[in-house]
Amino acid sequence: MPEHMYIGKDFEFFSANSLLTDDVTGKRRLSEVELSALLAACIQKQKLLSEQNISYYLTIPPAKQTIYSERLPDYLLLQLHGKKMAEQFKESMNEAKTDFYVDVIDVLKYRHSKFPEERLFYQYDIHWSEWGAFLAYQTLMTTLSKKHDWIKAPLTLDEIRIDT
Repeated sequence: MPEHMYIGKDFEFFSANSLLTDDVTGKRRLSEVELSALLAACIQKQKLLSEQNISYYLTIPPAKQTIYSERLPDYLLLQLHGKKMAEQFKESMNEAKTDFYVDVIDVLKYRHSKFPEERLFYQYDIHWSEWGAFLAYQTLMTTLSKKHDWIKAPLTLDEIRIDT
C-alpha cells in the first residue's frame, strides 16, 4: 500500500501521509500568517481557561519520521532540511513568551538517544509503543507536577510493568 506506507531502513514502516512527509523533508513550512493564527488561537484558549483558573498545556506528539529520521528511505534522507512545523511553532511560542507549552518532542529525542534499544514506535506501525507512551506520560506528568503541587510525580519504571 505505497499510498499509505513506505518502508525505510531496517524494514521500518513510515506513514506516507503527504503532510508528514512534506514536513519531514522540508517541502512544507508554516507561513508567518499560519504561525500567527496558531499562536493567537492558543493564547485565546489560554486566556479563556485562565479566567476559570484552569491551566492550559499544549503537547505536540512527535511523528515517527521525526524520532527515527535516520531510518527513513535514502531518497527522503537526501531531502531533509530546515525546521519541522512543530519546531517552528515552538519557536514562535517562545518568542511570544508563552508559558503553556510542554515539549514532548525534545524529551523523546533525548530519551531515544539515551535508550536506543527501547523502541518508541512499533517497527511495522506508526503508533507509539508502550515504552514511547510511558516516556510521554512521564514527561507530561513531570511538567505538571512541577507547576501544581497537588499532582503527584509520575510513576517510575520500577513501579510499572510494560507488557504487550
